[in-house]
Amino acid sequence: MPLVQTAPLKHGSAMTTDPDLLRIINDTLSAAGTAFSQGHLPRTADSPDIWEISRLLREAMDTHPEFAGPASRFFLGKQLAFFNQHQAVNLLRVALTRGPDGALAWYRTIRAVRRTPMRVVGEVYGLLVQEPYRFSNGVTLMPVSALPDSPNSAMLKQRAFFGMHMDFPAAVMFEVSDVEGEDGHDGGHARFQEITATLRWTIDAFVLADDVAPTVSVVWQEFADPEFHPAEFGRIWMGSQHEGRLPNHPIQVTPEMTEWVERYLTLHENVANACRVPIQRLNLARRRFAPGDKAIDGSVCLEALLSGNARGELTHRLSVRTALLLGRTLEDRIAIAERVRKFYSLRSDVVHGSAPKKEAANRQVTEDGLALCVSVLRAVVMSGEVPKPEEWELSGGPPWNLFSPAATQD
Repeated sequence: MPLVQTAPLKHGSAMTTDPDLLRIINDTLSAAGTAFSQGHLPRTADSPDIWEISRLLREAMDTHPEFAGPASRFFLGKQLAFFNQHQAVNLLRVALTRGPDGALAWYRTIRAVRRTPMRVVGEVYGLLVQEPYRFSNGVTLMPVSALPDSPNSAMLKQRAFFGMHMDFPAAVMFEVSDVEGEDGHDGGHARFQEITATLRWTIDAFVLADDVAPTVSVVWQEFADPEFHPAEFGRIWMGSQHEGRLPNHPIQVTPEMTEWVERYLTLHENVANACRVPIQRLNLARRRFAPGDKAIDGSVCLEALLSGNARGELTHRLSVRTALLLGRTLEDRIAIAERVRKFYSLRSDVVHGSAPKKEAANRQVTEDGLALCVSVLRAVVMSGEVPKPEEWELSGGPPWNLFSPAATQD
């Protein structure tokens, strides 16, 4: 016995009409409600199948003068697919709350929209946030509970964790007030990727503070207008792009942290670009476990900032340049250069498979080295200038930190 019984369309009719659609919706609504109420429960032999229930409506839409042909519109690269196989199901779902006439009116309105606001949202690990904070570049960091309601944010808010690790994600969001629909996805998707990169760079910059290495995990774009949500089919997001382990222990966001991020965001583009790879590598180094791996990524951080055009004698050059940048006295510079040499020695030993198995000593060398990395980054950010390490060697250091005997005597 079929689940849905409804009168067939008139024989020989070339096109269906609105009354035909409304009649089918009305006749199948009860069965559809039963199917939807089961949610994701395992289906049994006598369970209602929403695809079979919606088949007559789909076939009627296929011969409707307005809805016959499949179409797609892309907003910020997000596809809104007007395929009758999917939208017949969505129409029935909407009709359960708005009735057949309201559902059909809703669908027409959605199909006619050409511009709408959008959001790009990402999951953040490593930061504990109490209140939303909006950065000067338009990115907002917030607790997950403060996210605007949407199908994707609902999944994030209701997540349950059964593992032994700590897991407290925050969220980051960027709003675009007016997005024009496009026939293709290339232009909008490129804009989505640009915004995603901005989210990641903003969160990465927290590494300028002490002992924090947050990362953005999955990212998605969503419609700000909830009227669009019932027209979607399924949930889509961009997978994580970070290397290394997720930080399991979130650190409370403080004003000092956000101040460092803001300093980075206000840098001239050339200086910000010069800091981008070093920031990413320091972030990754802090999320590594083995001291040798931390030393490798920390060394890349220093090289990206201070190697300049040099390709040889890196250990010597970087130890001298780090000392020139950070040391205020001769004694300071000698000590800093020695710390860099030990850091690079550990890195080289690991790369060549001969790292000494002195765990405590290796960890201390790594901690000292990463502390120098963040100090170098902070010095560059505070100076607001692209590093010129070759000039520093000739002049005795950057202009704001030139060595003088008086400094040593003080």
